[in-house]
Amino acid sequence: MKITRKDTLIRYMVYFPMINILFFTLMQGKYTNVLYIFSEVLIIVLAIKQYGIFKKDSFMLFLLFLYIPFSYLIHNYFGEIPIIINFIYFVSMAFVLNNNNFKSELISYILKNSRKISIVSIIYIGLILLTVVYGTGLKEGWETTTLKGPYGTPHTLAYELLTLICLNLFIIIKHKKILNIIISFSLLVMILFTASRSVLVGLFIILIFFVSRFGVNKKIMIFIGAMTIGAYLIVSTTILDPIIKKTNLAISNGSISNGRLWIFESSIKTFWDYPGFFKWIVGIGYNNLLMGNFESLNYSIQAHNDILNALIAFGLIFAIIFIYSIFRMVRGENGYFYKLLLLMALINLNGMVSYMPLAIPIIVVISFLETEKMDVKKQLKI
Repeated sequence: MKITRKDTLIRYMVYFPMINILFFTLMQGKYTNVLYIFSEVLIIVLAIKQYGIFKKDSFMLFLLFLYIPFSYLIHNYFGEIPIIINFIYFVSMAFVLNNNNFKSELISYILKNSRKISIVSIIYIGLILLTVVYGTGLKEGWETTTLKGPYGTPHTLAYELLTLICLNLFIIIKHKKILNIIISFSLLVMILFTASRSVLVGLFIILIFFVSRFGVNKKIMIFIGAMTIGAYLIVSTTILDPIIKKTNLAISNGSISNGRLWIFESSIKTFWDYPGFFKWIVGIGYNNLLMGNFESLNYSIQAHNDILNALIAFGLIFAIIFIYSIFRMVRGENGYFYKLLLLMALINLNGMVSYMPLAIPIIVVISFLETEKMDVKKQLKI
């Protein structure tokens, strides 16, 4: 496939998990905000230049960018600026995904570059295994050990693994290669080791979509059979131990949701008890949310729900723009139910936007949930 200048935006989004993990590994987790700010500026410039995206949505993005200086002036907490940038990423991605030309060219690029994507997936898996070998890729907690790679939390890794699975499922639809089935299975095992249950819910939705949309012909049955055998092998080993122990500990503490309902309640109470009407316009600030939850739960933690995070930390206008972007992202002719279900699971069960790296490659995941058989056949003729 001939590389054109117009591929730059698509290539950056498709390969962002590799860019992110290499940056984290080489920089040892430092200067990550530099990468994210650079990525956001690059995406907006390329989107406007190549597709004319954001022109009619520029006012909403302008409002969100205004929150960066105003939030710092009002709440006097520099640490919430990266969180605002995370939300700007997500909203920007929603606007990008609404462009039909972009979606068509994205699917075409993935299908025509299956070899590159397979190589990137293998290298990514190799880098994760290296972090385990060198003792930096595992995290102790919840009476178990989970896989986190070079990142601070297992959730960040789990979201990127979910993206790579979708990329390989695109390739399986086209080629039915055994290699990509093995890669997908390896990525699945790694997600299980992260013990990120919200991502597992998302993966379950994606696999149901995959089978229901593309049928159960002979080749798909081979894939399902391989995954079933793999699942049996997983259950027969200790691979499920992290997620089982984490869930059992949560139940023994009186909450199968790992205290999500307690966190929601504490976050809402923190907002409600904060003095003044002005909080409805600009929020109470991200730091005040963390401190409020620390007073109630003895743990400084975000709301684990992006809609609550947006409303409580940054106010009603910010939250409305975010909710609007969710519906912009799922809007389309295909897969509306699956897209909405997936986003609701990731946004409401854990707070997806708080783990920024998914904000760029979420485009790949949502595009996969829009794919029809005819889309694949049409793209292969391009």
